[in-house]
Amino acid sequence: HIEADEALCSHGHRDHAFLEAVTLSGRNRAESPFAVETVSTFHDEKDGALRGENTIHSIRLDTLTAGSRYIYHPLGTAIPSDYVFEFNTLDSQADSCRFAMINDTHGDTEMMTLLSADIQDRGFDFLMLGGDISSCESGAEDFLNASIGPLEGIAEEMPIFFARGEAEADGCCRYSLSDYFPSRTEGFWYSLRHGPVALLVLDAGAEGTEFDAYRALEAEWLQQAVKDSLFASAPFKVAVMHRPATDMQFFNTILGEAGLDLMISGHAHKYSLHPAGEADNPFPVIVNSSEERLDLRAGAGKLVISFNNIAGQTVHRYELRRK
Repeated sequence: HIEADEALCSHGHRDHAFLEAVTLSGRNRAESPFAVETVSTFHDEKDGALRGENTIHSIRLDTLTAGSRYIYHPLGTAIPSDYVFEFNTLDSQADSCRFAMINDTHGDTEMMTLLSADIQDRGFDFLMLGGDISSCESGAEDFLNASIGPLEGIAEEMPIFFARGEAEADGCCRYSLSDYFPSRTEGFWYSLRHGPVALLVLDAGAEGTEFDAYRALEAEWLQQAVKDSLFASAPFKVAVMHRPATDMQFFNTILGEAGLDLMISGHAHKYSLHPAGEADNPFPVIVNSSEERLDLRAGAGKLVISFNNIAGQTVHRYELRRK
């Protein structure tokens, strides 16, 4: 039995709603540091016909300290008492940055599982999903099963970021994606900094004029984002965009003038390296395969990217040194 300020239940099944074990403190909800938003889903693949409805709680906490470890403990009758998880927040002052990227699995949960198998053992700071993770043909459940489903153990203890691909932009989850991967900007673009790496996560949308106004709004944000001191002072400046800048050139001028070192992308389903200037791209562009995981490590004046297949073999390597 525990005391808590608030208890959130996903649904009324006994193993997820053991409210008898909780005594509420009576603290005023207005004093809570947590902002909670809810998303309605179904608890099965037949629109709730089998197990009813489900509620996802999106919890935001603005007072987390950079570079700190936090511990949390979910409760339920079917949850072991030692079911405790922990995660680390990003830190712009860290000595190094280590992250992995998986892209273009298009709902292939077996491939996602194989590519992510050893992520928790490799010391990564976070995981980036590089777009087209789901086919987005059957609604939000399809997206969740394809993205978070195979990453359950990783998602419990590691920050996961998302760069939207064309499947998500054009698919049936285009309007609900922010329910699961929220952004503080007006679209699916944002920036972050960990250690020596400043990361711009961009969204080119899809082909056609439908996204012109969306990209114009993003460009306005980007012009200010590259002036931010956390980006401008970073030893390594990297952008993630699902469609590579060699064929989606909307932001190339801004990024080039800002001194971007590298863009990493997906979409083509096969590896390729495009040197600066090859196709009106003023910076190198690396395209990751759909059957390989991109691992980036940066620190001590060097950034190294390895591309590893499902057998754990490094099949490509890229290195950037900073004087």
